[in-house]
Amino acid sequence: MEVAKALLNFKGKGFVGVVMGLSEDAAARTLDSANVPSFRFPEEAVRAIRYYTDKREPMQKMRIAEPIMGAKELVEGKTTLKDYEAFKLMEIYGIRVPAWAVVSNLDEAKKEAERIGFPLVMKISLDEPGHKTELGGVMTNVEKEDVENVFNQLALKSKRILLQKQLSGVEVFIGGLKDATFGPSILVGMGGVYVEVIKSVSYGLSPVSEQEGLQMLKESKVYDMLTARKRNYNINAVLRTLSRISRMIVDLDVKEMDINPLIVNQEGAFAVDVRIVF
Repeated sequence: MEVAKALLNFKGKGFVGVVMGLSEDAAARTLDSANVPSFRFPEEAVRAIRYYTDKREPMQKMRIAEPIMGAKELVEGKTTLKDYEAFKLMEIYGIRVPAWAVVSNLDEAKKEAERIGFPLVMKISLDEPGHKTELGGVMTNVEKEDVENVFNQLALKSKRILLQKQLSGVEVFIGGLKDATFGPSILVGMGGVYVEVIKSVSYGLSPVSEQEGLQMLKESKVYDMLTARKRNYNINAVLRTLSRISRMIVDLDVKEMDINPLIVNQEGAFAVDVRIVF
């Protein structure tokens, strides 16, 4: 803790703090309160410094003065987005989502299920971002004969039910945050539960070009996942998604967000679960 306080004397001198072996939580809070980057392990600090110092001005950099038409109106006055609002925002920015619908009664559920196709994922639709799986609010592999029973179960937990086409592929994580030191930033790594287990994530300063996005995919090992065993998954779709999300973060002054998972297969990259906070 004393070391962390001493480091504050060097604020603004271009350094970061490593709090391993100290009273880590208290030391990190002290440094964070002064907008000094803090890391638990020296390896993390070295990676962050390396990426920052090696960062080159990309050949193509997007500079857009205004958000895409319709985006600002959708988010104005809100601190978070409902799941279906987040999907609409993805579509505005040209980011693909699985075929979806939000329903409030069984007749609608059956009709929309037929339109979307099977198998389905059916989820509770909440007003605030939350862990639907932990609430028992996600049902996968739903076939036509299951729709009524699943709808009735989920309707006990939520007045709205979200239907999505179930997809297969590699799960990728894309996140964004407004960092106190570096400003709008974007992250990419392995998705699903692996983002918390493997913790192989690459950071970029928004907005990023597709060229920068490719470097991030390789750094985070996502590129290896997409190309392993000659999968031929659509890497270009991931790069477009990264670039567009990085623009959206800047356009709309996003505080934090994540897409987890972004499912990637040969047909493209699809945002399955989206959380956004302003």
